Amino acid sequence: MTARPRKRKKNKPKGLRIILYSVIIALVLVTILLVLPRDKEEKLAINPSATATPIPYIDVPEETIEPRQTPANDKSKPLDDPLPQKEKNRLAIVFDDTGNSLADLKLLLDLPYPMTFAVLPGLANSRSASIKAHKAGKEVILHQPMESLGGENMGPGGIDTTMAVWKMQAVLTDNLDSIEYERGINNHMGSRATADVIVMDAVMEVLESRHLFFLDSRTTSETLAKDSARRFQVPFLQRSVFWDNETNKAYLKEQWEKAVELSKNQGQAILIGHAHNAAKIAEVLKENYQKASRYLDLVYLSDLLGDNR
Repeated sequence: MTARPRKRKKNKPKGLRIILYSVIIALVLVTILLVLPRDKEEKLAINPSATATPIPYIDVPEETIEPRQTPANDKSKPLDDPLPQKEKNRLAIVFDDTGNSLADLKLLLDLPYPMTFAVLPGLANSRSASIKAHKAGKEVILHQPMESLGGENMGPGGIDTTMAVWKMQAVLTDNLDSIEYERGINNHMGSRATADVIVMDAVMEVLESRHLFFLDSRTTSETLAKDSARRFQVPFLQRSVFWDNETNKAYLKEQWEKAVELSKNQGQAILIGHAHNAAKIAEVLKENYQKASRYLDLVYLSDLLGDNR
């Protein structure tokens, strides 16, 4: 029996196979592309807060980030507010011997600055001067006459070291009652009296009972006023510079500059002039204060009480 010859399989063209594989791969890719967006939409639906575009940020290492701190003493101002300007130095100007002349007083009252007027007791214009000064927005204290080492005439209402304590206190009380609006007192002369502990204790006892302060004019380096004021808990201040021991303009300007410099170094200073030199002092003050006002405030004497700077 003769074997039938096998039929040879016809080979498919290679090009056809390549096309078929390409179609299959294309179908797979299309399927993947259709599935992925649906998956992303499902994720977005689960997290509604997600956004398509991320917000850029600066990546700062954790150890370099400092927490914002709120100042302990400022509960109202936002932290972004500018810091307040540096506090200015302060200078109190006192005019001794007020009450001798109302004309001199008017020259000084017309100046637009805080000032303190130390009014002498027992003069014809004493009470009137205290009232005028107060109405002009100035501060009033009693300029209490006290015994000096040289024995100069104290004028009315003086206190000397030979008096009994009750007499000293009666004189001071009468003087305080003779003027108006006084916030405290300072000594007129007094180089002997302020160095006497009995006199100072007698004075401070009256001031303590009337809630007044004491300004030591420091007419002697031996003064005991501060120690006595501390014992009686009387608010206390002391003079820094005498303005007008001489009255020429160059000297007045020099003393002004000395007081300003002291206020820079200490935060505050007290400058004492005299009302009878009103015209010359007013001229120097008007010429020099504007420049200094960038870093200096003129204040009332009592504004310096309790200043711990």
